[in-house]
Amino acid sequence: MAQSFTCVVEAGASELHAYLRQRMGHVEKISEDTFSGENHYVTVLMYEQYFWRVGNQVSLMIIIAGMGPGRSRLKTVSCGSSQGMIFKFDLGAAGDFAREPINYVQEKYKITWQQ
Repeated sequence: MAQSFTCVVEAGASELHAYLRQRMGHVEKISEDTFSGENHYVTVLMYEQYFWRVGNQVSLMIIIAGMGPGRSRLKTVSCGSSQGMIFKFDLGAAGDFAREPINYVQEKYKITWQQ
């Protein structure tokens, strides 16, 4: 089952990007792309991790978008955690993986949750 979270972080996008890259270093990184210019900074990170409890790889996409000086939007999306087409139980693996970067960010920065 897919799971996603979105929040606003009181940190610049490039600073947040560097922090999460370091904190997520224990997970296999699949892709990392940054698009930046004079007035914008967007990073998309893709990770993959095997979860024994579901017997499957779970993917995680992290999107960091600058919202001006000292503010960024952070979105995490996990997917691929269930094996069946009909029964989509993942014993919380997708939610845990999607929350991991959010938990790291909460340790260091002030965040505001968004819908």
